[in-house]
Amino acid sequence: MTTQNDLPEKKNSPARLKQWVLGLAIVCLLVFVVGGVVGVVRGYSVQSWVPVWICLVGVVLLIPFQRRHSWASFLSSACLIVFALVGIGQGNHQRQGEVLYEEGKYEEAITEFRREIDTWYLRLRFNSHEAPSLFQIAQSQSQLGRFEEARETYREIEEKFRGFYKDRAQMAGATVEYKLAEIDELNKTLAEASDGSDRAQVHFDLALAYRELTCDQKAIEHYEAIQTLDAPERFKESAKKFADKLR
Repeated sequence: MTTQNDLPEKKNSPARLKQWVLGLAIVCLLVFVVGGVVGVVRGYSVQSWVPVWICLVGVVLLIPFQRRHSWASFLSSACLIVFALVGIGQGNHQRQGEVLYEEGKYEEAITEFRREIDTWYLRLRFNSHEAPSLFQIAQSQSQLGRFEEARETYREIEEKFRGFYKDRAQMAGATVEYKLAEIDELNKTLAEASDGSDRAQVHFDLALAYRELTCDQKAIEHYEAIQTLDAPERFKESAKKFADKLR
């Protein structure tokens, strides 16, 4: 049998449920805000889509309260606007950098890739373009022959990111270490070689090492050097083909 003492509790149950839902919605939106602040402060976005999905849950939960509470409508709208505007802006600098890279304008490409990473408001939500932009900075530095800088950039990727680009950066960094040591040894061998054919072979090896370091210009220089040697014509023809392919 229902008593009079039970009635207030039953009447208050829907009100309490609404309070819980409202509180949960606010918490969901705060997760998104806090994630954005953390990304801005530390210099790169939170590497997860979780805050974004939690934010969308919060927006949905606030829908029933928007008619009675104008602040609820404002809060959810503000989060959605930030979410949309940041998403529109992300990736633009990376795409411009890729165009410049293909044109061989590596310094300009680095500038664009840096803008993708360093523009503070692009960190307000997960920016999936940060890791590839930083990796392409390392590639551009290698193209310019700045291998120490490239190595430091690969280390930065290892520290900041996880997954595919971290593994790729580890491999690329190890390649830089190994190939630079190989290039030192090949240069010593080149200095000792006296026969044109032997020198041509060493130049081929040096060009290959630079190609693996993503330094096309240095590779081209070694292919061009082969064509000035007293070496078999087949060596010169092969060197010309490789150089033309890289240009």
